[in-house]
Amino acid sequence: MAFQNKCGTIVLDAVLTDIGRQKLARSNFKISKFSLGDDEVDYAFGNMDNGTWEIPPGSFPKILEAGSIGASNIKYGLLSLPRQDVTYFPSFVFNQKALGAALKSSVGDVYYVAVNDETTTKLKTAFSSNDSYIMENNQASRNFIFIESGITDTELSTVTTGPAGKERFITNLGLADEYVFMYCDGRFVDKLLINTNDAYFKDDTGDNLYIKMSPLVSTVKISLGSSIENFETYRAKTVNNEIFEYSSTNSAILGPRGVAIAFNIKVTDKLVGPSTASPDERYTAFGTTDSLLFGGGDKYDYIDTNILLEGASTGMQLLIPLRIVRYAGT
Repeated sequence: MAFQNKCGTIVLDAVLTDIGRQKLARSNFKISKFSLGDDEVDYAFGNMDNGTWEIPPGSFPKILEAGSIGASNIKYGLLSLPRQDVTYFPSFVFNQKALGAALKSSVGDVYYVAVNDETTTKLKTAFSSNDSYIMENNQASRNFIFIESGITDTELSTVTTGPAGKERFITNLGLADEYVFMYCDGRFVDKLLINTNDAYFKDDTGDNLYIKMSPLVSTVKISLGSSIENFETYRAKTVNNEIFEYSSTNSAILGPRGVAIAFNIKVTDKLVGPSTASPDERYTAFGTTDSLLFGGGDKYDYIDTNILLEGASTGMQLLIPLRIVRYAGT
């Protein structure tokens, strides 16, 4: 939907999505909730010191037209917070410290996903036997991408990381995302594997870590559309982040911590063929073939893609870079 100002009267210009038109045809269409966004607003015109708007009176910023693609008009939704004095807002951060957390490689600045066992063996050699750099296709009990949410501001790093700080800066303000949406390219990703509801991530007063984020379980995509072409939407439940000690030994967050989530992917079956088979056409169309990624004589086919993580409550986002890789021979 989009608002239009005509002759001083506010008019609601609404275009239904495919699902909305289906419900209207069945006579069960009803608006029960709505969201507001400010994608079209250029805040460069605003004064950050006093909150005034610098566009001359009587003129208005350009307004987006209503569209029929779900969520395409609201990439950055507005939030309703219980208090007006919110000073710190949480972020999603990669955790590469905890047990089982995969490491992002400096070769491409991506997470590597090996499509088959043959590729895993070759990557172990390429990464000097450091298995932490390798995620394996459709594996539920090995390395996973691990993400935390929390406030990274150093001002809160020494006095408010305990339960009281979490309550004051995260929980009471509704900034702990119990659920997240994850958007994946359906041409390459068949499904996601997510931590179970009984997973945990916590420590004690001795800074001892207690973590159970795997085995991961399969999740299915939902009907909520994505504004990104070819991308499919998944909903995943997060884990309460109970790392409360001041040490950052186990956490990537400096201040109060919110939630955490672990996941892996299942690659589309056509991408997992052995080196004796010809590469699937998607490697040629969307990726690179016969690349000497790490020098030496081993060749790889790979596709670079991203997963977009979005908090269901906060709307904060994190782009997760993946490299789907297949050993192609020598």
